[in-house]
Amino acid sequence: MRIPDDKIEEVRATVELVDVAGEYTRMKRSGSRYKGLCPFHDENTPSFTVDPEKNLYHCFGCKAGGDLFKFVQEVEGMSFIESVRMLAERAGVDLPEGDAPEESDKRAGIHHALRFAANFYFKRLMRSDEGEAALRYLHERGFEDDTIKEFGLGWAPDAWDGLLEAAQEEQIKPETLEEAGLVKARKKSDGYYDRFRGRIMFPILSHVGKVLGFGGRILDADDDAPKYINTPETAVYNKRRVLYGMHQARRAIRDAGKALLVEGYTDVTALHQAGVETAVASSGTALTRQQIELLGRYADRIVLLYDADEAGVRAAMRGIDRILEESLAPYVVALPEGQDPDSFVFERDAEAFREYVEEHRDDFVAFKYAQAGREGQLDTPESKAEAQREVIRSIAQIPDRLTQDTYVERASDVLGVPDIHLHEPPPRRAACGQRAATR
Repeated sequence: MRIPDDKIEEVRATVELVDVAGEYTRMKRSGSRYKGLCPFHDENTPSFTVDPEKNLYHCFGCKAGGDLFKFVQEVEGMSFIESVRMLAERAGVDLPEGDAPEESDKRAGIHHALRFAANFYFKRLMRSDEGEAALRYLHERGFEDDTIKEFGLGWAPDAWDGLLEAAQEEQIKPETLEEAGLVKARKKSDGYYDRFRGRIMFPILSHVGKVLGFGGRILDADDDAPKYINTPETAVYNKRRVLYGMHQARRAIRDAGKALLVEGYTDVTALHQAGVETAVASSGTALTRQQIELLGRYADRIVLLYDADEAGVRAAMRGIDRILEESLAPYVVALPEGQDPDSFVFERDAEAFREYVEEHRDDFVAFKYAQAGREGQLDTPESKAEAQREVIRSIAQIPDRLTQDTYVERASDVLGVPDIHLHEPPPRRAACGQRAATR
């Protein structure tokens, strides 16, 4: 089936060539362009460039060049139509499918409903009496109107059918709203009701800017309702693949070569407002392999900013090994007790925040060993040896042997163990019952 020209242009306008090329070679800014090793021929000195304004590439070595679609055709050996479809799927642009028009129409309907909802919530926050209290709350927290607009924050009216009625006036079916995670079906009667009511709304976007879902924060802290509720997984939203703020942060992350991973929606928005534009959050889920892969398109370092409590430490520990498995470098920063990123940056300033991160940033070897000390695991020879083994096991997750060797040298310094003993991680000791079972 022929792809309409307007859909091809939508893909072209939505997908950035430097993002796509970054999946095949590491791209670094060089003036107004990006440069990397050419994916089309072997070279030691980068001669492959991408012009982000024109969305064109050129290699001064092998003379390859063209636009977004030509790049995918050449690097993947695809036809033009196949390249358009691949890039459309990546960007969430719905194309007509010869074999499954019904499914394509369904996804397009969901995307339309989500765009409508984002606009509805934003207008209720900025232009209605009912959103006045929520807007005042955001202003009191330090959020400026430009930031609210950049992140598309909104207000869900405290009514059972505010969005439902507005959507029906636009001929958006309740069934489509339900498929988008925006309304719920009544259990004891026909009809639907709004999922989000009386909440500040945070649109969750794909890295190319498509609305995929929402997080809703309760305004009244004394309310018995959960502080946050989120869109359930839908045909267009898989929370394991999405990072909140990635759409706004991706260029800054690529330029810096690192990402700052924080916990929540307000942390991301506050940091971006302060100029710390590499901040993203994992949208209410533990850091996943898919999220790390997404970050790996833009950066080779991930800084985990965590709360200095038991839950924060556990989350950092889990994230370290997953980052290492994807050949990226994890660093860890503990916030002062009782602080979170948005309170820190509002009470002080962005420069103080940056200085704190630089001064308190540990590589994973130092972090894991120091945490073992804080938990009393270095008090006996046996527990100290086990803490050392945990560090060695993390190093063993690194696929690249040269990087492994570098961290072995670092571990030797931190642990005080000759590096000859650190190359092969010892197996975990079996529990008593397991040992008995093998006798």
